[in-house]
Amino acid sequence: RGHSGGRGSSGKGHRHGPLRFLSQVPMRKTFRKERRRGVKSALRTKPLFPPRGQPMRGWSTGTALLVVACSAACAQCAARIELFQTAQGTGDRLTRQDDVEWGPDFAGIDAVVTVDTTVKRQEVLGFGGAFTDATAYNFALLSREQQNKFLQLYWGADGLGYTFGRVPINSCDFTRFTYSFDDVNQDFELVNFDTSVTQDTEVMIPLIKLAIATSSTPLKIYGSPWSPPSWMKIDHPDQYGLGMNGSAYPLGLKQDEKYFRTWALYFSKWIQAYTSYGINIWGVTAQNEPQALQQFESCLFTAVAEKNFIRDYLGPQLQQDWPDVKIMAWDHNKYTSNGQQGDYGTTDRIMTEWVQTMYSDPEAAQYVSGIGFHWYQIWEGYGYEFDTLSDCHSMMPEGTFLLNTEACTCGTPDLDDWLGAEQYGIDISGDLNNWAAGWVDWNMMLDQSGGPTHIPGEACQAPIIFNNETGVMSILPKYYYMGHFSKFLKPGSYIVNTTNTAYSKDPTQSISATAAYDASTGLVSVVVVNPTDSDQVFKLLNTVTKQAAKCLVPQHAIQTYVYAASA
Repeated sequence: RGHSGGRGSSGKGHRHGPLRFLSQVPMRKTFRKERRRGVKSALRTKPLFPPRGQPMRGWSTGTALLVVACSAACAQCAARIELFQTAQGTGDRLTRQDDVEWGPDFAGIDAVVTVDTTVKRQEVLGFGGAFTDATAYNFALLSREQQNKFLQLYWGADGLGYTFGRVPINSCDFTRFTYSFDDVNQDFELVNFDTSVTQDTEVMIPLIKLAIATSSTPLKIYGSPWSPPSWMKIDHPDQYGLGMNGSAYPLGLKQDEKYFRTWALYFSKWIQAYTSYGINIWGVTAQNEPQALQQFESCLFTAVAEKNFIRDYLGPQLQQDWPDVKIMAWDHNKYTSNGQQGDYGTTDRIMTEWVQTMYSDPEAAQYVSGIGFHWYQIWEGYGYEFDTLSDCHSMMPEGTFLLNTEACTCGTPDLDDWLGAEQYGIDISGDLNNWAAGWVDWNMMLDQSGGPTHIPGEACQAPIIFNNETGVMSILPKYYYMGHFSKFLKPGSYIVNTTNTAYSKDPTQSISATAAYDASTGLVSVVVVNPTDSDQVFKLLNTVTKQAAKCLVPQHAIQTYVYAASA
């Protein structure tokens, strides 16, 4: 993400337009009626899955899985594997393919993906994206028909099935300007806190409420601050400006108990404000990218400083006011070494050291439900660093979790960006195989310039791009790559033990494979990613039944295989 782990690239400006929203209450009633009517109708009349060559859109995965589970004892059903595919150079986009048949195990294929459902690993928490001001602003510019389509694409019965949503606390780089909810200097009791969070009610909160109304599954909404109000921060004229943008080094927050206590109280008041709109907050991260010194909103913390803040202030405050809200530490990249923090000194950014710091102090550990992480180290000379997650997992207490809390590719949007989609697929697969419980994208929709954003030259990509000049909303390949995971690996399912003899240390040069078992349906979903320049033949082996299937994943493609665990 650019300098010191931040996003940064060139981009064009954006054009403003009228803000429009679908009405919320009538939609909620309509969706509920259609959902009930659709499920009953599907159970009576629809085939199990769409015919070969038809995409998943318009077909309810949930209904299909229910039918498969009920029919698992049928020999005909048990002998087959459902297959869905997205492939470059074809029209396949989560498209149903011919069934793959199970048979006796066989020899002759070196590449073997072995799935053992008897060895359960971590529970899947879910997948999602961020409700940024940029996403919500673009949503408000859509036509009514496009807004409805957008909601269905992400949260509808036939959409991606997103269950996570990230919300910035105060402004971030993908807001149109910088703001906080209390700009009154030394307001230590926050009597001037905007309890209506007025700025967020313009576009963000209406979109979140529509997403909640559209989804059949409760959404896990978590907040992340990029920066406290400027009056809580140490002056930093030489570190990317003043106020909320930039940060003093090595610590951004004023080092006084009054400011620590007030900043913790700020979290609680933000949660209360969102709750008043019917938006329940599942969790928070203590600080977005605490080791990134940015030209936009940022606030540096060291590992010890964040641990102390959680232990002495944030943890007790939320335990008192919101005991069910989860606190995540770190929320930065999978770094394996320290580096230079601009011209100011060295970083404190080794992820395993942060995890050890958090959980080696019992008083702090009781408040840290999980560790959030990002992936932008890839663009700083590191690799995907999947082993780092396993190392972190080995240090974490039972009942805690690892969650990818943000990821995106940067630069002016390319509607045919297949590389970015493959990077998503590789990273999600590798993270899940190394104990991550979910994966959350960054902006869910941006405009043709990769914004809007208040930072000159900042531009990122998203799964959906809205061109505000032509009025066209485009779906990028990474949307479908996300769907191969999020539509099938449902919350409550478990990642199971998977071995892949074709996997190499360079995941861009081999296939990756991840499997999950859903006890509620009895189904196994196996996601296979092939980012290479050649088709790959492999054997899929079920260790429970000792059956095998010969499979082929085309070059630059992703597939999801679905079968009954007992098959």
